[in-house]
Amino acid sequence: QASGLVHHRPPRSPLPGPPEAVELPRPPVEGPARPTLALASAALPAVAGLAIVAVTGNWLFAVLPLMSPVLAVAAWWQGRRHVARVSRREWARHAAEVATLERALAASGAQEQRRRRALGGDLAETVRRACLPSARLWERRPGDADFLRLVAGEADVAWSPPVVGSAGASSSRVAEVVAASAVLRDVPVEVDLGDGGVVGVVGPLPAARAVARGLLLHAVVHHGPADLEVVVVTAPDGASQWSWARWLPHCLDRRRGARLVLEGPADAPLLAELAEVPAEPDGPVRLFVVDDEAQLAARRSPLRVMLKGAGGPVAGIVVASRRDRLPASCTAVVELEGADGAAEVDDLRAGRGQRGVLVAGLGAGRAAAAARSLARFEDAEAPVPAGRRAVGLADLLGRSCLDPGCVAATWAANWAEPGLAVPLGADGEGAVPVDLVLDGPHALVAGTTGAGKSELLRSWVAALAATVDPRLLAIVLVDYKGGAAFDACAALPHVAAVVTDLDAALGARALRGLDAELRRRERCLRDAGVADLAAHRRLGVGEPLPRLLVVVDEFATLAAELPDFLDALVGVAQRGRSLGVHLVLATQRPAGVVNDAIRANTNLRVALRVQDAHDALDVVGSDLPARLPRHRPGAAVLRLGPNELVSVQVAHASAPARLGKVPRVEVLVNGALRRAGELPGAGAGPGVDASAGPRDGCSQLDLVVAACREAASRLGLEAQRPPWPEPLPGVLTFAELAEHAERGPSGDVTGAGLAALWLADDPDHQARHVGGWRPTEGNLLVYGGRGSGTTTALVSAVVAVADRLRPDELHVYGVDGGGGGLDALEGLPHTGAVLRLGDSERLARLLERLGAELEARRAPSAAGASSARPMVVLVVDGLASLAAELDQPGSLALSELFQRWFLDGPQLGLLTLASADRPGSVRHQLAAATAQRLVLELADPLDARALGIAATGGPPGRGVELASGHAVQVAVAAPAAIEAVARRLAARPGGAPGAAPPVGRLPDRVGLAGLLGAGAVGERPWRIPVGVGAHRLETACLELHGGEHALIAGPARSGRTTALVTIAAALHALRGGAEVVAVLPRPSALGDAPLDRVLRPDELDLLTALVPARPLVVLVDDAELVEDPNGALERLVASRDELVSVIAAGRADALRSSYGPWLRLVRQSRAGLLLVPDADLDGDLLSIRLPRRHAARLYAGRGYLVQAGDAELVQVAAVCPQGSEELWCSFNESQYP
Repeated sequence: QASGLVHHRPPRSPLPGPPEAVELPRPPVEGPARPTLALASAALPAVAGLAIVAVTGNWLFAVLPLMSPVLAVAAWWQGRRHVARVSRREWARHAAEVATLERALAASGAQEQRRRRALGGDLAETVRRACLPSARLWERRPGDADFLRLVAGEADVAWSPPVVGSAGASSSRVAEVVAASAVLRDVPVEVDLGDGGVVGVVGPLPAARAVARGLLLHAVVHHGPADLEVVVVTAPDGASQWSWARWLPHCLDRRRGARLVLEGPADAPLLAELAEVPAEPDGPVRLFVVDDEAQLAARRSPLRVMLKGAGGPVAGIVVASRRDRLPASCTAVVELEGADGAAEVDDLRAGRGQRGVLVAGLGAGRAAAAARSLARFEDAEAPVPAGRRAVGLADLLGRSCLDPGCVAATWAANWAEPGLAVPLGADGEGAVPVDLVLDGPHALVAGTTGAGKSELLRSWVAALAATVDPRLLAIVLVDYKGGAAFDACAALPHVAAVVTDLDAALGARALRGLDAELRRRERCLRDAGVADLAAHRRLGVGEPLPRLLVVVDEFATLAAELPDFLDALVGVAQRGRSLGVHLVLATQRPAGVVNDAIRANTNLRVALRVQDAHDALDVVGSDLPARLPRHRPGAAVLRLGPNELVSVQVAHASAPARLGKVPRVEVLVNGALRRAGELPGAGAGPGVDASAGPRDGCSQLDLVVAACREAASRLGLEAQRPPWPEPLPGVLTFAELAEHAERGPSGDVTGAGLAALWLADDPDHQARHVGGWRPTEGNLLVYGGRGSGTTTALVSAVVAVADRLRPDELHVYGVDGGGGGLDALEGLPHTGAVLRLGDSERLARLLERLGAELEARRAPSAAGASSARPMVVLVVDGLASLAAELDQPGSLALSELFQRWFLDGPQLGLLTLASADRPGSVRHQLAAATAQRLVLELADPLDARALGIAATGGPPGRGVELASGHAVQVAVAAPAAIEAVARRLAARPGGAPGAAPPVGRLPDRVGLAGLLGAGAVGERPWRIPVGVGAHRLETACLELHGGEHALIAGPARSGRTTALVTIAAALHALRGGAEVVAVLPRPSALGDAPLDRVLRPDELDLLTALVPARPLVVLVDDAELVEDPNGALERLVASRDELVSVIAAGRADALRSSYGPWLRLVRQSRAGLLLVPDADLDGDLLSIRLPRRHAARLYAGRGYLVQAGDAELVQVAAVCPQGSEELWCSFNESQYP
């Protein structure tokens, strides 16, 4: 802040007036008209006389008539002489008056020249006034005709002399004299910066800066700081040219305590602040001196806005190298035309220009000398704001608040004090203390934008932190504007929580936490047998209960968007009066939100400047806050009681920190500028560290926070216990979940324990705890839309269980109805298979296997052994998709089987983990039977309401556990976690035994060689291996009892002949001693099989001769072509000989329409193969109903093996070419259990 001699500005001497008007001389007056000689009148008398003489003869009569001409000529001559004399006299008068006019106009021009020079003053006179000083320093005031008219240079200026009369009506000489006087030689040329004028100085930068310095010096010498505030904005490379301006008292911003010489991007925040806080309309004009073309060129430059007058009364001097770089707001331009100082000055308002101007430039050295001379003065007319000027926080609390040791000592000294008394600000008499305990317990703060409300809250919180021990005070900061108000304060050791941008869920959570804190305090007081916090402290039982201060910034917006939250917060304040809970509510707009409940509970109120009297009356009961000046941020009215109002200037916590800095002092000695340290005998004083000082941009608040943190660290104080637990993380890993699990028992998953799966938020108990799936309590159902994390939750649940159980204790199967997220489970040794919903064959096989396991455990014989069996977990990602798949025609049995598994399995250790996109997609019977349900984010909020909870949301994995209602974050089982489980199990002795059996798929090709072990053709019934069955993926054998036959039917190229070849090869390989005969109506591959005989249809009679003494097998290919005219086949089939079996193969459509008796007899055995059948028609061939929906895709070689009324899907084996078994056809039953 400025400090020096007060310069009293006397009344200004009368300004020299303009010269008086000069009367123009009258033009010469024309005399009488020149007389003419009247010859006729002179001659007529003579003629008459001569006539009389002629008549009378008397010449006497001619005397008088002859005198007439003589008299006429004499009169004419005399008249001419009179006219000439009058004319000479008039022109002599006019010439004398013209000479007088010439002298008068010359005197008027000289007087006008002196007047203009006296008003404008040349640059030398301006410097003289600054350095003497002069009584005429700062003589111009608003309202003066020459206010903000600055001299740019000198030139011969056109002038209209003041005259009376018209030069045009006078003689040409008068016009010439007037025209010769219409130019003033070497008079000042001014630029008018009044009414928002901006002058641009264009030319080479060194010369342009010199002219701009001259203009600025004219401004600061002729106008006082009371009327003119100067802001210099310069680029970093030009900063040295303007550093002298820091000396100018006009550059001191008394509101901010800063010099308004802004250098480049480093001072951009201050420039932006100037734009946000405009000049007062009745305050000083703000003159911007801009030497930064880049700043003007920026699209969002605040300079251009302010130069247009948007920030209040302004003027400007802009330096540019080219005219096209000037802003459009320029009203005058000084354009340098050469190195000799010639320039052109254009007045853009008047639309005229002045060429040939000799500009007045000023060097930086001379400017600095003049500025230093001005620096000693203060303007006596500068307005001093009512009350104190801004006071820094450190100045108010004492510099000890910046030292950690002193802060710790202050805490110790105040340990026994029950109150929260700190200085909130200062008035004319000193600090104004406020005690929330005695003056509160709650407070209301109001202040419009720019009034200093956030600064007040920061200062209040920092002052409390520097005064009260963290063990006695906990602070919760709620900033509904995004958290900027409390950024620095958040690091204080007293701050327990910072809440920003509340939504309904966070607001409810905060209230639940505060309510839990009140209950905890009530329990503590009740256990101690005391009524209030003060009594508890006096009793000294256990750890002291800290007071809880909740500071809410911008509660008007909070009330508008979350009205229930604010009402509940006021309710907390009412209950917390005796429990040491204090509430500070702050807002910009008190109107409409300061209700009776708030007024009744906020005895302490602070009103900074507000918008209108109604707001002021609402807060402090007086309209004084509405009349506080705009240029005094931090000015406030403090209401301590109904009739107790105090005007106060609140502390400025964000004031720049200057602790430890040694200011640069320069002293003028014998005309030379020297630093104080260079003076003879000068040296640093004791204890002064010239290098010490805060970092750039550090505020007093930053130092107070740092001191409090260091003091708490030295005392070993722990962080404050927040009134609610830390928010749930956005992403939770299993390692982080394990850390939380170590803080509390999570049980053993093999017993009644917990598979740790999520971290639950319990604000009602001010805690977070590990939760998860309890397998002993049944299935787990996870609801959630796409992207909510349902798949991750299922995988994590399996990993949580697998981490505790060996593969022989846990078997896992997955059904993936989504995007393949369950594939991660395949990395676990516990996993038998992960299926996709489109894999109908394996899905049916899995459900059948699970159904068999369910029935096995239900059996009475398994009652004692159920505990020794592994837990089986079926994971279904997409329960609705699975239900749709099982609702297909032909899958009813599978659907019923899954429902029995889901409902009856949990009691037997057979569990289901399932996900669903919405509650309505799960059958009510299944949902009602599931006690453990987790709800992640749902697409439709109505679905959440149907479950009795609020709409869910948040990051993936965030949800609500329905049983407890707690919000949870599900842990993510990363691939690394799955690999770690697999490695741990592999590292155990014996590895990972007892893994879940896989779910195989019916092979596309099967070789006969691997199936022969299951065959037998010794005693009846024969077991002829024909392929692999889909039911158990085991060898499927055609069983033929004595006298029974078989039919192989199918369309063309369905593999009928291949099946006959396989049967022939199997009979040959099993060596049962049977004779194999083939009947071929046309060439066939069967002819190359190992046969005993091949017959044509016309050789069927030979079959009668073959009635065996050993087993006989007749293989008939293309049976529909064999007519049996003699009935040989019919007799053979009808004989029902125990040693005879006929196996016929033919096209199904032909066989259905065939009425051959022998074929009807073959079909009566109801045994055989139906290859690639028509599900509606071909079953009739063997009197069986085929399923409409096949478990696997049908193609050549695949069909149903029918016997004993059952049909099983099989893949018919093929006889591999010699030596090719290793290539494709060997079937190993261990691969397809």
